Amino acid sequence: MEINLTNALILNEARHVLLTHNCKNGNDRYEFSGGKVKPGESPEDATIRENLEELGVDIELLGIFGDYETFDSHEGKFLCRTYFARIIHGIPHPVEKGKMDWCGYVPYARLEELTREGTLVPNLISALPELRRIVA
Repeated sequence: MEINLTNALILNEARHVLLTHNCKNGNDRYEFSGGKVKPGESPEDATIRENLEELGVDIELLGIFGDYETFDSHEGKFLCRTYFARIIHGIPHPVEKGKMDWCGYVPYARLEELTREGTLVPNLISALPELRRIVA
């Protein structure tokens, strides 16, 4: 089964990446804010909705960063579209307390550390080479 996901790549002025820590069901993984695309919903609308629900921020999508596949889930195959985005209103903070317990901006080097620790989600690991060209 294929599951469509979407998320937002948001950078601050220092070119640090906004990450969230997903702790739902005992998870320990770091990811961009986003989630599943609902039936009848566009990936763009899902990205905007998920960032409001998860981080309490309104975002503007600036374009597509890339599409990534994840195969290692018990739920099936994830197809994830990542958008460049910027915050147009609000300060990011964990809204869904049972799902997320932290969010913040991290430098690219921290993404590599999280990869070595095994806590960065696979679709983000796939995006690291392209992301490095932009922020490192």
